[in-house]
Order: sequence, then structure tokens, then C-alpha cells
Amino acid sequence: MSRRAQLTMPSPDRKGDEGMVSVEIALGTFSIVVMIAIVISVFAASMTTQTLCSALGIGVRESARGGDGVQAAQAVGAGLSNLHFEFTSDERWIYGSAESSYRGPAGVLGFHAHCRYQGLRESTLIGGED
Repeated sequence: MSRRAQLTMPSPDRKGDEGMVSVEIALGTFSIVVMIAIVISVFAASMTTQTLCSALGIGVRESARGGDGVQAAQAVGAGLSNLHFEFTSDERWIYGSAESSYRGPAGVLGFHAHCRYQGLRESTLIGGED
């Protein structure tokens, strides 16, 4: 009977390993999904900042020529939400600042992208108004 009892009784070493593979697969899958979400969030935030600063640069250049910088900037940044541009100037410089909500999860959490830009008036460059 001792030999038969040894064959049917589970060994104490195998008892602790039951279900470990399932837990490891679940944790690994969760980690991969979290990393993909972080990469997508960073990409969306960087694209928002790039679009915002590009639109602001175009608006400042248009203002430097004497045009409507806000309209030009809003045309380029049309896909951004909560978009706000502000332009000021003095006798030599045009200053611009812009703000928009980030795309993706960062925007849902309420984070905003900011950009500032400065450019010379065109009349300053060609020796116009003194």
C-alpha cells in the first residue's frame, strides 16, 4: 500500500506551481497594453505641440507682413480643440502665444499645450519704417 499511496498522492513541490503560468501571462499582457497606451499618449501629445507651434509660427509670420495672424494660425490649427492665439507687437517685434488641449488621454485629463513665438516685423527687415 505504501507504493500505491505514493503514486496517487500529489507531491508537495507541485502544489505551489498551479496557475502560475496563467498569472504570468495576465501580468505580461497587462504590462504590454500599458506600455502601448503610454507610447500612443506621448505621440499624441507631441503631435499636438508640433501642430500648435507650427500654426503659431505661421500666424506670427503673417502678422509680420501686416496680415491677420489669428486667422492664418486658426486655419493651420483647425484640428486642435480649445485653440487660443494671442498676438502683440511693438515697433520692431511681433510676439505670439498659443494654447490648446492635448489630443488623446492627456487632453482628457485636462492638460494643455503651450507655445510662444517671436518674429521681426517685415518693415524692420527691409528698412521700411524708422
